[in-house]
Order: sequence, then C-alpha cells, then structure tokens
Amino acid sequence: MKFSQIVPEYSPRAQAYVREIELGIAKEVTETKDRILGYLFGLNAGGLVAAGAFLSQKAPNCQIIAATILFGLGLLAAVLRSAKDYYGCEAVAKAIRQDARDLYDDKLEWEQFLERRKAVIPQWSYHALGWGAGIFFFLGLILGFWGAAR
Repeated sequence: MKFSQIVPEYSPRAQAYVREIELGIAKEVTETKDRILGYLFGLNAGGLVAAGAFLSQKAPNCQIIAATILFGLGLLAAVLRSAKDYYGCEAVAKAIRQDARDLYDDKLEWEQFLERRKAVIPQWSYHALGWGAGIFFFLGLILGFWGAAR
C-alpha cells in the first residue's frame, strides 16, 4: 500500500513512526561519534603515552617495546571500529531518509518500508575490532608492568 492509501486516521501515526526511526538513527550516529573518545581509544592512547614516557626515561627493553606496539595496535583497532561504526550508521541514516522520501512520494509501499527496517547489519567485524582493541590493551598492560618492573 502506498503512503497516500493509508487510512487518514492512521497517517499521522505512520508519519510519527517514520520520524521516530529517523530520530533514533540520528541519535545513534551522534553516539558513535562520542564512542571514539571513550572506552578502548582512551585506554590504548593512555597506554601508548605511558609506554612512550617510560621509554624516554629508561633504557628500552623488549617488554616495553612490545607493550608500546600492542597499545598502538589497540588504538588502531579502536579507531577502525569507531570509523566503521560511524560510517555504517551514516549509510543506514541515508537509506532511511531516502526510504522516507520514497514512502511519502508513493514510490515505496508501506510494507516494503517496514520490511527494510528489519534488515540486520552483520556485527562480527565490530566485535572483532572491539575485542582486538581490548586484548591488545590488556596484553600491553601486562607486558608494560612486567617490563617496568625489570
């Protein structure tokens, strides 16, 4: 059914539903921008700075160098995950805006609009990058403490 064919008493509800979806994805996009400053980015960046400061004050050893590399890899994984998350949300938001325009212009059936909202984006790469950043951080932390204690 086209948007113009929706019973007039249900039309405002349908518009409110579309708007709710648009606002929800816009909020998600905004939140992903903030994620890069938190969680694993901050931890790995702090570890990298601490390892660099240690290396500038003491004779380098293998554990501290390895920790520095691990923090750098963790930072890279966190940045890649955040960038992938952000640009993925941007793509979904763009698709929703286009679908909403098509719905209102009667180019898209209401049922099709609803069906497209059920599409699931594979999450394995987000999990892999997130877990990678966390593992790099904790391995770097362990090696850093071990190297600093020597």
